Amino acid sequence: MTPKSFLTGSAIALTFAGYVFLTPALATQHPSTPEERAQTDALNAQQLDRARSASSMAGPASSQAAAGPSTVDSADANPMRPASLTPLSSIASVPPTLANASVEARDGLAVGIVEKVVLASDGKAQSVDIALTGRSNKVVELAADELNYDPSRNVLVAQLNADQINAMPPASHG
Repeated sequence: MTPKSFLTGSAIALTFAGYVFLTPALATQHPSTPEERAQTDALNAQQLDRARSASSMAGPASSQAAAGPSTVDSADANPMRPASLTPLSSIASVPPTLANASVEARDGLAVGIVEKVVLASDGKAQSVDIALTGRSNKVVELAADELNYDPSRNVLVAQLNADQINAMPPASHG
């Protein structure tokens, strides 16, 4: 055996040994159980739903599931309800940004913009005139206790759905 063939054979042997011993260490993969795969699929679907909901909330004509009653319950099962909703009638001093706030129905549809805030003698909001968007060009009046305010988005959320708001008579002082 020549030194050259010995070296070549040794190199091949070492390469093969390295492959045999290192491959399992480099390619370790934990086999998953059907339960783990099902749980992963469920988590992925949940995250996809949240991402889709978040992107639909960001649009101008969003159709998210929004607030209902005037009190915000942190244990509420509706994850789409913003935690920052505050009953408008409970705000001691109406923020100036409210004058150009958007208005959404409880079903999440954008229905109009604030045209005027009527204040009570104590400085709290008494009612809000809302210029409806769409074909009606109508201004309706909602009592402050029928509205919740989300200061993070500068949005009023009504306790009525869009159809109920659109069916209201025009404001008497609008």
